[in-house]
Amino acid sequence: MFRKFILQIDSLSQLRDNPGFWENFVWPLTVATVIGFITLLYKLFILLNKKNSKKTHGTETSEIELHKELPCVEVKSFIELYQLLIAFLDDNKYIFQTYGPNSSANEINELRTDMTLWHNARVDYIIPNNEIINCLVEKNKHLIPESHSLVFSKLTAHIYAFKKHVENPVLDYTDYQFPKEIEKLIKDECVGYIAEEDPEFIKIFTWVERNLKTKQVMEAYFFGSIMFSTKYNKDVDVVVMLNALEIEGILKFKRKKAKINRSFTKVFKKPLQIEVFTNTEGARFREFLRRNPYKFEI
Repeated sequence: MFRKFILQIDSLSQLRDNPGFWENFVWPLTVATVIGFITLLYKLFILLNKKNSKKTHGTETSEIELHKELPCVEVKSFIELYQLLIAFLDDNKYIFQTYGPNSSANEINELRTDMTLWHNARVDYIIPNNEIINCLVEKNKHLIPESHSLVFSKLTAHIYAFKKHVENPVLDYTDYQFPKEIEKLIKDECVGYIAEEDPEFIKIFTWVERNLKTKQVMEAYFFGSIMFSTKYNKDVDVVVMLNALEIEGILKFKRKKAKINRSFTKVFKKPLQIEVFTNTEGARFREFLRRNPYKFEI
């Protein structure tokens, strides 16, 4: 075998002066090797970039991004359906208030004259969100209580009419406006379930109350997405009124807050976000509570 190997090397050495050998074998092989190496480096770069992106943005993923990772699925209860719908409805509301004909929730600002952003936002965000909303409702409509069926019929009719209006602005959808009452209906149902029946919320409430409530904390409330779902939320938001007039007391609570957040994340696999007001900021604290009607006192 060794002799055979030597003969093969000798045969190749005789070919090195043959122009056809270089043209038909060596150069193509070299080019293929270089291309393969460059391709490998490119794929490696893409893979590393994706990993870094996940590390950088993993804890900052919005509620709507989390929900969009879910397909249009069948769920087990109307509460779970409502919990899924909230993020898309809130996203559409935010987009309308930000880019719509009147960019204010209380409708007192001057009407926009350049509607380019609004027209783009309708196509890029609202219609895709509406398609998911409509799919979820249609796939799970057998779970919707009879007393809620009319408002959901208005919602699906609005989704259809709005899409047709965007496709052809001449079409008037005045009779098929978004049913504003559906937001309160859905959120009220979710809050009621969270406060009275959700076992995970009871665990979270008990843990936070035990670890957060001290003499320093005068008042504390849950608010935000935790009020509607413990399954489809990305974090838990708490606001506190702190009894601290000196900087030393504030710094002490800041260290305590970091420790609590680490422990909470370890137990519940999601961060605990604590918004802090001091007792010198009473008016701002009350205004914050007023702007967040869905809250639960700890």
